[in-house]
This record gives sequence, structure tokens and C-alpha cells, in this order.
Amino acid sequence: MTDDGFAGELPAGRRTRPNSDRAVGERSAALSAGDVLALCDRHLDEVGRRNHLFGWLRPPGGGADAWLPVDAYYPRNRLVVLYRARARTHDQVYRELVPQHGLRLLVLSPDELGTTAAGARRALAAMLARLEPSPAPARQAAAEHEDVWKKVSARAAGAASSRSRPAAATSSARKTKTETESRPARATGQNGATDGVPQPSARERAERFLATEAARRGRREPAPTSADSPLVGVAVGLGLFLVLLVAVIYIASSGG
Repeated sequence: MTDDGFAGELPAGRRTRPNSDRAVGERSAALSAGDVLALCDRHLDEVGRRNHLFGWLRPPGGGADAWLPVDAYYPRNRLVVLYRARARTHDQVYRELVPQHGLRLLVLSPDELGTTAAGARRALAAMLARLEPSPAPARQAAAEHEDVWKKVSARAAGAASSRSRPAAATSSARKTKTETESRPARATGQNGATDGVPQPSARERAERFLATEAARRGRREPAPTSADSPLVGVAVGLGLFLVLLVAVIYIASSGG
């Protein structure tokens, strides 16, 4: 198995290893990396991402295209799995950086898993049970996350403030217009000064003057009575004449 994965670690079938329980020179087949990772998938109930790359997992002093892949990554279980038949150059980098980013690390080897699927399942279950919970991210990673959150919050607050400014300006303009329209008009006199009270027009002043004069004359000159009117006297005399004429006609007709 190379540092780029486990494709070159095992031959096309099974890899053999010494077995202390067997005679010297006798070998037994070991589980392949694919078989081991398939057992991990079934036990974790999650399909791991094979040869996964993390942006923060790089070798010290490596170039821009230098990456350290992991054999399998299980996001839901927050677990990184390495399958190692022997130690690698950058194994210590995995042990340092993976926990710093809040992930668990499980390093498997053929010697620990055995040669049978049943034995490998039991060994894998025991190793997963001994794993501690996911560690908290390192302070630097937490600080970076907090800085990103602050930037996002600041941008969101700025956008909300910019949206509220036009509404506030429109509301202020409407309030000013309403107050201006509600104020009474200030009339201007001959000298240009205002007294704050609307002044009547010339026509209104003329009508008020005529009405005042008519009321004043009515108080000085009382209306004529019925006794002083000549038409009333004529009407009264005519009525008496008619009454007298009717009486004469009635007497004449009665006597005849």
C-alpha cells in the first residue's frame, strides 16, 4: 500500500503472512483492504468515502498539489479509517491533524484483524467500541469558524441596515409632508408680515359690510304697522261696504 492509498499494498487476491499457530513456512491468506473497508461499512451502517482528500491534510513542506488521502472517511460517524500493513512516513501527520479537526481516527492492520471475516468483524467491533467520542476541534479551527461566523453575521446585519434606510427615509419624508399640509396657511399683510390667521377676501369683506349696514338700519327704522298702511284702510272700508250691501239685499227680499 502506498501513501496515495491502498491500491498497491496487496496483490490481486490475498496477501499471506506468517501464522504462529501453523508450522514454519506455512502461510494463510489475509483479508484485503477492500474486504476490511467493506466490513467497516456494514458495521457503521454507512458507506465510507474511499481515498478521501481533506483540504487541511497535507504533508509538511508539500507543494500546492500535495495531498494525503485517507483510506475511508465516514462523515456521519465522524471517523477516518487507515489500513496499514506497516508504518508510513506521514502517519504522525494523520494522528495530529485528524483529531484537531474534530474527527476520530482508526488505524487497522492485518495482524489485528486476523484471516477470517468472522474474526475481523469481532476485532473491528471491539476496536470501534474502544474509540473515544469525537474530539472537539482545535482552538485554531474553532477560532477560524468563529471568525467566519462573525463575518457572515456582519454582512447580514449590514444588508438588513441598508434595506431599512430607504424605508426610514420614505417614512420621514411622508411625516414631514403630512405635518406641512396640516399647518394653517399664514396670510401676508400689506407690510409683508404674517399673523398666522387666514384673511377674508375682498368680496367676503364687502358682503359682511352690507349685512352689518342692513342690520343697523333695521334697528333704527321699524317696519310700518297695519294701522299706518293706506292699503289696509281701503281693504277694511271695502269689506264694510260689502257687508252693508248684503244686509240691504236680505231685508228687501224678506219684506217683499
